[in-house]
Amino acid sequence: MKSEKKKEKMHAMVLMKTDKIGTNPLQLTSVDKPVINKENELIVEIKACGVCRSNLHLIEGDWNKYGFPSKLPIIPGHEIVGEVRKIGHKVQRFRVDDRIGIQPLYNSCLMCDYCINGRENLCDSKNYW
Repeated sequence: MKSEKKKEKMHAMVLMKTDKIGTNPLQLTSVDKPVINKENELIVEIKACGVCRSNLHLIEGDWNKYGFPSKLPIIPGHEIVGEVRKIGHKVQRFRVDDRIGIQPLYNSCLMCDYCINGRENLCDSKNYW
């Protein structure tokens, strides 16, 4: 019989159901640590995560009618600073222990007034991860 490897755990603030922030809808929970499933993935140990208004909209259920969050439970947060802990064998740009920042904006046109003035998040051509 093949023995199953016990999954490593970590703590995270998890949203089980959307509700007003004053009701403390986030719960400190033990969850499985992520693993690399694809050769181009990496694992980042998060050192800091900003909480912006879009996170609060998600937590409080303001976007439920638009399909966000698409599933629960979810760990909110998308403006992250951390350190690379593991890399898939096809990852070339990053190395273990690199300090990186991650945000949801993937790209923008870089030519419109918004982009030129440092407000790429408002660009009509922006793309998110």
